[in-house]
Amino acid sequence: MLSVDTAWLKELAYLPEHIEQAAMKAARRTNQWLKVKTKAEMKTELKLKTFNDRLKPFNRVKNRNYTGKLWIGTNDLAAHRFGEPIQLGGSVVRVGNKEYDNAFVRYIGNGRTPVVFERYAPHSGSAKARRQIRAVTEPIDKETADIIATLTPQVDAQFRKFFDEEIISITAKSV
Repeated sequence: MLSVDTAWLKELAYLPEHIEQAAMKAARRTNQWLKVKTKAEMKTELKLKTFNDRLKPFNRVKNRNYTGKLWIGTNDLAAHRFGEPIQLGGSVVRVGNKEYDNAFVRYIGNGRTPVVFERYAPHSGSAKARRQIRAVTEPIDKETADIIATLTPQVDAQFRKFFDEEIISITAKSV
């Protein structure tokens, strides 16, 4: 989770409620900016063809502390999210530039979504050595951590920029 440092706003507590409104709007805008920026970075970095909702913003105001947090899901992604699965000869499936052995493509839903499954033997060496199937997934937690590390220094600067814009906007309306 990333959070915006708003401790410096407590110094402005003696000012009217316009500051409070500007801080709330700036925190909300910063959170939305972070969501859009993170989603775009993840999509390009991971070379995803589609990207489902793995980002959820939380905005909170408590005791004049304006907090904006962004939850980022880092669970493994299904392999078909990285490109169109192609069944090669035998039991090999290629998705993007990766190949999976003992795999096959099955179309789910109305036959539009190709999902890659692999055959595996969870109880090899026992009487239950029958092969089972599971969806192929790829971990994304390391790439996500790198993206967060690159965006973290920009968050406070973006909040200050949005805060200044909101102050100008609110004071222009109140005059």
